[in-house]
Amino acid sequence: MPDYNIKVNGKSLTVHVDSDTPLLWVLRDEFDLAGTKFGCGIAQCGACTIHLDGVATRSCQLQISVVDGMEITTIEGLSKNGSHPVQQAWKETDAETKNEISASLADAAALNAQTSAAAQKLKEAKEERASEKAVADAELAVQARQREEYATIQAALVELQANAVPTVQANILAKIEMLNNSKIGADKDTMEQINKEITAERANYNNSEYINAEAQLLVHGFANLVEDSNGETVLQDILNRYEELKDIVKGFDLGEQGGAPLGDVTDSSFTEE
Repeated sequence: MPDYNIKVNGKSLTVHVDSDTPLLWVLRDEFDLAGTKFGCGIAQCGACTIHLDGVATRSCQLQISVVDGMEITTIEGLSKNGSHPVQQAWKETDAETKNEISASLADAAALNAQTSAAAQKLKEAKEERASEKAVADAELAVQARQREEYATIQAALVELQANAVPTVQANILAKIEMLNNSKIGADKDTMEQINKEITAERANYNNSEYINAEAQLLVHGFANLVEDSNGETVLQDILNRYEELKDIVKGFDLGEQGGAPLGDVTDSSFTEE
């Protein structure tokens, strides 16, 4: 394995890794810089953002061989005492999000238990060859519980997304600050490019659709970060259950409109850790 020389948060460092190792894992595993997070893994959610020679860059898809000799700034390097607005925003949002996820998990688990109980009653009614009315009533009970569970998780995700907006905005402001700092000593062509990038970032900051989309990606990125005492990614369980229920509820609506049959109700595999 070759050696690679990079400058991270003002320090010159050497790392001995495979050439195709993502920069994200070099930062986290080799240098213990855990502020750079793994989120989506496809360079979209922004959890892995670093500044590469002053330009905001996703690090999860960036191979170490590409950045040899370059200067990298992680969230830890924005200020030594943690006073930078982005560091504060991440700290506050991380704590708030984890608390909200805990509450959402409790609500989802309670509703899921009710759904499972209703599904068990339906199963028993079918096994005992109960009357058509009893089976139909049991099916409606399951549908009601699943609709309630779906709506509760959906509302929680909307709230999580709204609370992620300040972090997205802080990230954009940090990019603009870094770009402005990179103007020092820049030539004319580079200056023009920097100004274009600043204009684009300001447009993003004022674009509510962009902000909300990035906030949604950020929440999904948190799915791989928030763990319970057993190391399980609990938010990911909720997101998976949400996608499952989305299809189930859509099936209900199709059935009510004369579309495809609903089919048998299946029990949920989601359980509270």
